[in-house]
Amino acid sequence: MVDIINPGRLKVSDALTKVVSHYFGKNNISEALLKQSWIEEIASYPNLTENGWYNPPHLGAAILACNSNDVTRSHFKSFRDSQFFSNNQAINWKDLILVAYASNVDNESGVPADFATTAYFGESPKIRAYFRKCFNVCNEFFSNFEANSTSGQAYLLIDRIASENGLEGKTWSSTDNDYNFGHTLPSLYDLMPDLNNTSKELSDISAQKMRKSRQFLSGSSDWNLSDSGQFTIDPQFIVPSDISMPKVMIHYVVDASSKKIKVCNSCEHLPRMLGLL
Repeated sequence: MVDIINPGRLKVSDALTKVVSHYFGKNNISEALLKQSWIEEIASYPNLTENGWYNPPHLGAAILACNSNDVTRSHFKSFRDSQFFSNNQAINWKDLILVAYASNVDNESGVPADFATTAYFGESPKIRAYFRKCFNVCNEFFSNFEANSTSGQAYLLIDRIASENGLEGKTWSSTDNDYNFGHTLPSLYDLMPDLNNTSKELSDISAQKMRKSRQFLSGSSDWNLSDSGQFTIDPQFIVPSDISMPKVMIHYVVDASSKKIKVCNSCEHLPRMLGLL
């Protein structure tokens, strides 16, 4: 699986790795500082907007940090909730769990370069094995679903695989007012053909149009994956029997339009660097 269908997303992933590598282990580094540095690094790419379509949180991005002795901060319901906005408290790098999300748009294609991942910097065998299980559930799903599936069928398949592994992973959407495992990534230029594709700032109107036009992979949905262009598979895994384990948000992008499944797996890059995969 390689990142060829959404190149903007790979840039967002590379920007995160660069920023985290730069600050890792330094004192007085906060979620807010990491987020701002990440946004600035993303904006340095000429084809990417400097803000995202998912707002709030500010600029359409989120960084959350916690440690294995208290994983509460990882158990967000929505990044729109102000208590989960990136804060100014110093990060404890030891045994760190880091959740990162950004929703910038690729100006060249008009497609969101949506990216999210969760990484663990510690050495707990239990937590490291749990992270591997979460990513393995996703890859088992990709190995078993077909491009001609419907959104509802894909939802049921990933839900079943997660349950068989002792996990739950539904994502809450205030837009759809339901739980889901992903959504379509409509091109801004399909929605607004006359839009200027050189602006670095995504307008509120454009962001709202993109937000409202998404279709979701929910239990009640029934659209054909092969007709949708790009869509996300973005579970937020928890262990329902053990609330001491962190939530692990993973965010793949898939294209099934050619009747073959193509997957952007840049959400695996930082966890792989940390030896989690």
